[in-house]
Parts: sequence; C-alpha cells; structure tokens
Amino acid sequence: MYMPTLGSINLLKSKTVSSSIPLGVEESFRRFSLISVTVLFVIGLFVSGAFFYFRLQHDVLVDKRNSFANEIINYSVKEGLNTAIKERLSVTEKIMNAQRPYATLLDSIGIVAAPGKLTSISVDETGRTRISIKSTNIEETLDMINALISLTKQGKIKGPDLTSFQFGKADDILFSVSFVPVL
Repeated sequence: MYMPTLGSINLLKSKTVSSSIPLGVEESFRRFSLISVTVLFVIGLFVSGAFFYFRLQHDVLVDKRNSFANEIINYSVKEGLNTAIKERLSVTEKIMNAQRPYATLLDSIGIVAAPGKLTSISVDETGRTRISIKSTNIEETLDMINALISLTKQGKIKGPDLTSFQFGKADDILFSVSFVPVL
C-alpha cells in the first residue's frame, strides 16, 4: 500500500478538468455572469442613489411642513390675541360711552364741604348723588346749606334734598344731602 508522504498531499487541483460543456458556451456563461453582476451592481448604485436623493427631498419637505405648522400656530396665537384685544376695545368703548365727567361734581362738593368735613359720597345708577357731611357747629352747617342753594341757583345741581340731620354727642352735626349734578 502506498502511503503519501507529508509533502506529497495536494488538495488543490493543479490541472483543470475539461467539462462536458463546450468551451465557447462556458466562456459565454462566464461573460454573462460577469455582465449580470456588473449590471446588478450598477442598478444597486442607481437604486441607492435614488433612495438617498428621495430621502433628502423627504427631509426637506418635512422641514418645510414643520416650519409651516409653526407659522400657523404662531398666527393662531396672534389671531387669538387680536380677537381678545378687539373684545377688550369694545368693552372699553362701552365704558367710555357710559362714563360721566365727575370733575364738576367733585368741584361742587368741594365748594359745599371743606376737606375733612365730608364723610361719604355715593352715586347711584340714575346719577343721583348723596353726600354725608360732619360739621362742628350750626353756623358751619348753615354755610354749607347756603352753598348748596347757591349751586342750585347757578344750575350746577338740581333737586337738592336734605335726607338726614343729626346732632351728635360732642356737639357735632351730621347731615346728608342728595341731589342730581348737572354734568
């Protein structure tokens, strides 16, 4: 029996064995496989290039969509603020139309009651004004009532009415008068 020696074993074929396929057909198969691999490689490059191009386009469109969405949100906030301002303006306009010039009323009250003598002022929804005055003696009270009569004659107030008159424990006098100011 023949035993191969350590250096005589060869697992690689050194000679090609010819196959049963003719040599021209085998060469055509090799060219076809090489062309097929090349075509598949080129198609893969085109597909991957197209994928990256469309992905880039998609990212640009998503960024535009997000910026438009943010603009819409900003405009809706601005529109809400604008609507709130318009509503406040209409309320302010109603207040300004209903507002009465009380400066002349306060001037008239200042003529009747000296500072420190006036204890309260109230104005109802019809415009009737009620003032409460505290005086220290009857002469001072008469001066205040004469001032009211003078304002009535001047046309600055209408319909004065003495609603209460009280003598206090410390010789002070507390009285209330109601009238309609001419504004």
